[in-house]
Amino acid sequence: MLGGFGEAALPYMPSLTPPALRRQIASRSVGPLYLIHGSDEVEKSALAMAFSDIVEPELRAFNVERLYGGEATPAEIVDAARTLPMMAERRVVVVLQAEKVLQPKRESETAAEALAVLAEYIQKPASSTVLVLVTGEDLDGRRRIAQQLTKLAVTVETGVIASASEANRIVNELAAARGMTIDRGAAARLIELAGGSGAKLRADAERVLTYVGAGAVTVDDVDAVATEEESSDDVWAVVRAVERGDARSALRELRLRFESGDTPYGLLGQIAWAVRQPRRFTPARLPGAIDALFRTDVALKSSGGDARVLLERLVVELCGR
Repeated sequence: MLGGFGEAALPYMPSLTPPALRRQIASRSVGPLYLIHGSDEVEKSALAMAFSDIVEPELRAFNVERLYGGEATPAEIVDAARTLPMMAERRVVVVLQAEKVLQPKRESETAAEALAVLAEYIQKPASSTVLVLVTGEDLDGRRRIAQQLTKLAVTVETGVIASASEANRIVNELAAARGMTIDRGAAARLIELAGGSGAKLRADAERVLTYVGAGAVTVDDVDAVATEEESSDDVWAVVRAVERGDARSALRELRLRFESGDTPYGLLGQIAWAVRQPRRFTPARLPGAIDALFRTDVALKSSGGDARVLLERLVVELCGR
């Protein structure tokens, strides 16, 4: 959690769990300033998108704006937040990767002056705009503006499972989204393996659902794919598992490579290299494998889904060819 701000005259804003935030958005009783942070990238993205629901669908093109911390300046964020809504009560401005603007790489007097514009806005946000700052885990809570946000914004932390009901909701929603079901024992096993981490729970559930493909997920399916925390030093293990048609091992090794910090494009390039090598894929398997690689490459470049899920689907498809 981020630290506090030293001005006792200003009351702290409440912290909300993700379900509580969703209820607040559904009732449209939202405030002007939110900070969403934590380890669950999927949950953060979903919560940020949910704020669009407070604007009528036909008016969202005019009143919902998405910015990126690596591209927008503090002044541009403030200008967007101070823009009046068009034919609507509220305007929504979402800043993704906000830590990049909140803590510039090079600290200087110029950077501090630029950030002061945003700090001033945070002190007195516009009532007609909902400003949502979405940050990673690496937001430095020692910085004054981070402490200011913690005090004056409604904060929502992701990646921490607040209750058993919340964990079950995550698992069953993921299954329902694929037209599948997951039995109680399987859900309980996933929750146990997650060890309180929402990010691991979501990743394990997605992996098992991809592995099973259709129908109901059982405890045996979970035990075949999801495991306790592990490590691997074999950078070619994913490729070797794909060559053997071993989907279970391929998914396990892919998870370990992600957890070791490998990038989606690096992993895709490694798999693509292996597919193109003589004798690794038979002539009958090659056209389908190349098509699967192409579809995954396009989806990655066009943000056509979560990168990890896209690669998990790819290796399962390749193992089945």
